[in-house]
Amino acid sequence: MTDWQLIETAPKDGTRVLAWDYPYYTVVFWDDDKEELSTPCWKISYGGDIMDPTHWMPLPEPPK
Repeated sequence: MTDWQLIETAPKDGTRVLAWDYPYYTVVFWDDDKEELSTPCWKISYGGDIMDPTHWMPLPEPPK
C-alpha cells in the first residue's frame, strides 16, 4: 500500500480511491457529470453523498 497523498493529486477519471476527510475515510470517486451537478465534487461510492477529502491513496487489490 502506498502513503497518503494530497487530494489534488488524485485521479479525476472516475477511479475509486480511499479518501480521508477527518475523522473519516471511505471510498470516493470524482463526479463531474455536468447534467446532474452544478459543481464537480468527490462523492462517496455507496450512497452518493459529497465528501471534501484532504488526502487519498489507491485501493488495495481485492482478495483472490
